[in-house]
Amino acid sequence: MSEEEKKISTSKMDVYSLDGRMVEKIVVPKTLLEMNVDTNLLHQVIRWQLAKRRSGNHQTKNRSQINLSTKKIMKQKGSGRARHCTKAANIFRGGAKVFGPVTRSHEFDLNKKVRLLGLKMAINQAIKTNVLYVIDSFDYAEPKTKFWAKNCTPWHNHNGCLLIGDIEKNTKIIQATNNIDYCNFLDTAGLNVYDVVNHGTVLITKDALYNVIERLNYE
Repeated sequence: MSEEEKKISTSKMDVYSLDGRMVEKIVVPKTLLEMNVDTNLLHQVIRWQLAKRRSGNHQTKNRSQINLSTKKIMKQKGSGRARHCTKAANIFRGGAKVFGPVTRSHEFDLNKKVRLLGLKMAINQAIKTNVLYVIDSFDYAEPKTKFWAKNCTPWHNHNGCLLIGDIEKNTKIIQATNNIDYCNFLDTAGLNVYDVVNHGTVLITKDALYNVIERLNYE
């Protein structure tokens, strides 16, 4: 690819410090900033992701699992009442549940290319709506809750703030932000559509952004 083609296929993004000052501009693929977002596809990916989270361990007992006598409770005819068999029937107190929930998996298959495209669209939408900001680094940040409560405030809104970086380098930051309700830390390997869409502000480090661009194969 020639230099002219590289210029056409690339664009620039602003990089900020944690206190909100613009520090520099970095070159990123143009497709990161320009993409048609399909909300139906995003909804499909989020449904797939939330379905995988469900435990599916809710269950009620059927007639074979109820420990009651199976003896016929009254004569078939002559009583003037409805005919009944066992007390485990659903119409009696302590009886079984008809068509009740059973332990099962709520997962369903979703094409890998669709999941990848959904994540690209979620990032693109976050950039277009001024939700995602690139931060120079988290390394100079103090590993204290007081520091993060102060520095997340300029970025914070009612939907919370998501920090994306390297979990191995920023272990102390995770401990510092644990007590802040509106501030969550996420490793680049765990980047997903639901967390990006569900937070009002996303702060990603410059190194983490390059990692995501390489992982998602932007051209």
